[in-house]
Amino acid sequence: MTSGLKILCLLILLSSGIAPLHADWPGAWGLAQLGEALADAPEGRVAFTETRSVSYLDAPIVLSGYVLRQGNRLEKHIVSPIQESIVIDDTTVQVDTAEGEHHRFDINDHGLIKGLATALRATLIGDLKSLDSQFKVTLSGADSGWTLHLVPLDESVRKSLPGLTLAGAEGFVETIEIEGENGDLSIMTLQHSVP
Repeated sequence: MTSGLKILCLLILLSSGIAPLHADWPGAWGLAQLGEALADAPEGRVAFTETRSVSYLDAPIVLSGYVLRQGNRLEKHIVSPIQESIVIDDTTVQVDTAEGEHHRFDINDHGLIKGLATALRATLIGDLKSLDSQFKVTLSGADSGWTLHLVPLDESVRKSLPGLTLAGAEGFVETIEIEGENGDLSIMTLQHSVP
């Protein structure tokens, strides 16, 4: 009777999308399976549109450009309405602006930059195990439509970055939502090409 009750409880948890994330039974959908699917996604260039709502502006800013993933290197190139590039490579972040300014940061020297860089790179390359040390990780859904919610464990980072939500299907991230201070919000939609 006890094992029948456990199976019933497990079926209820699975159908509600809150089953344990590190499930090890065949056919289970969890972080390990999502990580594998993301790692197997093709590298390359993906167009994006990003809407940033900032508390001190009257209207949202809409940006467009592309994201380039090559191995452990992640690049974000904004092409409109401004030009800017952000490159995350190993432990550095480099920002180049249209005005010719170049900024280089060591990720380990800046908690907020480290949290954001780790979250984005780890998710886009499928290295979800590296998230555990910096985020409370919650996965819901199934391979056909999943949502990964990340909340920084470090309180000082959480003040500036209350959370990130990434959503997609199979090995493709389709939206990245970044919550900021004062209710600021950035929603990036990735436009994957259909083969």
